[in-house]
Amino acid sequence: MHTDKSGRPLTPQEITQLLQAIELHPKPLHRSRDHLLTLLFLYTGARRADLASLTWNHFQDNQLTYYNHKSKHPQTIILPPRVLEALNQYRLTTPPNQPHLFPSYSRNASKGKPLTDHALNRIFKYYGNQINLPNLSTRWFRHTCTSLALAQGHSYGMVSAHLGHREPKSLLWYLENSNIPPDSVPTQVKFTV
Repeated sequence: MHTDKSGRPLTPQEITQLLQAIELHPKPLHRSRDHLLTLLFLYTGARRADLASLTWNHFQDNQLTYYNHKSKHPQTIILPPRVLEALNQYRLTTPPNQPHLFPSYSRNASKGKPLTDHALNRIFKYYGNQINLPNLSTRWFRHTCTSLALAQGHSYGMVSAHLGHREPKSLLWYLENSNIPPDSVPTQVKFTV
């Protein structure tokens, strides 16, 4: 078991375990929210601040367009059917007239405001403890997205652009924490999780 707190890619078995743990959550709203969050993190590789600030208006047709807080540029990603299905399921469980995609449902002053970065990490820490990954954080999803895309043959440039990096060399940090040899990455193939 890896214990690196800075992040590492999840294995396919760990992704399956995580999704199964989410399906066991007693609250339907949390189940659908956390399922969608997981898929968005895995498919987009977005940072938690970017997903935390999403509203329903960021989704048009089969695309997600959001503001990348680190690069200060808009990012557009075509979402696969699996994510769109989870988005539609989540929409059925959310209160009407809620502009934020992931609002806080706490009883304190943050109710109705977007979930914070730390709240997102707490959500996945909860599931990580259930599946024996106590250090699980949202950072691991970015590693997973990167590793899966590179393993499936996407070019460094394509993956770098997908993650909102200006330089493909930014991926080297992710490669150090993956099982993918840098010289084994082909050019381009369809990206799926």
